[in-house]
Amino acid sequence: MRSSATHHRTLTAIVVAAVVAVSAIWAAAISLAIQDRRDVFRDAETELIGTQNAISAHVERTFENGRFLLTAVDLWLGDADNQRPLDQLASWITTLESAQETPLTVHLFDQAGDIVRYGDPRVDAVNIRDRDYFQELQRRFPRYHYVGAGIVGRDTGRRVIPLATKIPVNRFGIAYAVASIPTQVLVEAFEGLLVTAPGVVGIIREDGTFLLRTPDEKALTGTQIDLSSVLSLTPESPRAGFFIHRLGSGAEAMTAYSRLNSLPLYVFGTFQISDLLAKVQDRSRPKILTAAASTVLVVLAAALLGFLIVQREREARRVADALVAADEASAAKTQFLANVSHELRTPLNAVIGFSETLAGQFFGPLSDRYRGYAEDILSSGRHLLSIVDQLLDMASIEARREHLRPEPVAIDEIADAVAHMMRPMADQRGIRVAVRHPGEPITIESDSRCVRQILINLMSNAIRFCRAGGEVALSWNRDGGHVNVAIEDQGPGIAEEDLPRIFDLFWQSEDAYARRHGGIGLGLPLTKTLTTALGGTIAVTSEVGVGSRFVVRLPDTLTAA
Repeated sequence: MRSSATHHRTLTAIVVAAVVAVSAIWAAAISLAIQDRRDVFRDAETELIGTQNAISAHVERTFENGRFLLTAVDLWLGDADNQRPLDQLASWITTLESAQETPLTVHLFDQAGDIVRYGDPRVDAVNIRDRDYFQELQRRFPRYHYVGAGIVGRDTGRRVIPLATKIPVNRFGIAYAVASIPTQVLVEAFEGLLVTAPGVVGIIREDGTFLLRTPDEKALTGTQIDLSSVLSLTPESPRAGFFIHRLGSGAEAMTAYSRLNSLPLYVFGTFQISDLLAKVQDRSRPKILTAAASTVLVVLAAALLGFLIVQREREARRVADALVAADEASAAKTQFLANVSHELRTPLNAVIGFSETLAGQFFGPLSDRYRGYAEDILSSGRHLLSIVDQLLDMASIEARREHLRPEPVAIDEIADAVAHMMRPMADQRGIRVAVRHPGEPITIESDSRCVRQILINLMSNAIRFCRAGGEVALSWNRDGGHVNVAIEDQGPGIAEEDLPRIFDLFWQSEDAYARRHGGIGLGLPLTKTLTTALGGTIAVTSEVGVGSRFVVRLPDTLTAA
């Protein structure tokens, strides 16, 4: 009953946690979606204001260049002392046109609206009597610059915006000068300014006539609208503004506009709200999908967790029983290993002692044959004893009976002692033992017996595998708060695929050379175990056919693992 009640409370808690988690997920998703809307509309507002500022400056500069050309022509024609022929004016206008950053073209017309031929006599006849700017200039002050509606030039076939002025009476009969501004130049300048959503930028004359609209330049060009309905303009309106309004189609839009300083023109940039909302949806869709997927995962996780909770007690009990059995088995294995090793040492010592007596011929001479047998028994016994000692060391460490004794350890002294100990073994194989001192004594706090055993194992291993006539080098150096001890040999090297396994218990390479040098695969595992017990690490690099390099890294202060 108590277990059932506990399970019921646990499952209830899981359901409550799942509901809370799902609520938090959707609250976060909705909050992020709201933030996306704010970000998109803020970015759109910033972009529109920046765009209208940019196009205002560009349009102002472009039309100012046109006004400059018209003023220059006006001055040239109005010079009473000017007796130069009209061809020189043509050449001068060409020079001025080429100096402008915008490719403007200037044409001159007489009082009837016919083009004045100068320069190239092949210029086609053009009449602008039907143009709105010609009719307007006839009614206006002679010095007034008038911006006409966008038209297709009769001489070039290109769409242009005419900037015209009336010329005072002169001896050439020129009454009007017109600077044609190619709309394509403005369209190219406006492209790429709006990126948050598909938008519209353009130029509107003060009377509501569209001079330019992009994209879809031809859609509204030349049509006239009520500015108060589009830009919410009134006589009291500022020269620039930003607002959200409703278009004639009923759709909502966001618009930024400004009025040019030098001409009665407005420039504007517009986003439709529906396009911005589509942008918001694009941004928010991954978050909503993530929230939906997270909800499914939470529900599935809650169901799975409920199932696991029901099984937890039973599974935990089985795991606990398995751990106890594993610990008992490991302890039994370690105890068995220790007992067998101890039991082997007694007869082995006897075998070694008697074989030493026979080989030494202490009780009388032996034949060469029997003396050889005695030496073989002695060598085999000593080899077997070293294996038993290694097994005892492994068992001792695994059983935690290896008590570390921190003390000052002079690396130089231990290295020299180990090298001296290993030299007879190396001399038998014609191998040089090189000890490379770092130049200053190095002392650490560690267990000297373990450090000595580590070096003995690595040095004996290096000598066993080093080729005859080669060299085994022992060196060490301080590295921050550690000491690196390196043992290098000139042996056959270790294959790259074997490197991860050399510290495994009882592992031996299948290489025939390695097999000839004996051993049961305990030296390196024991060395790694001792190094780890001292809080250090061991690493190896090797190249087949060149040799191997083992580096033991020990801390300055004993930090047992």
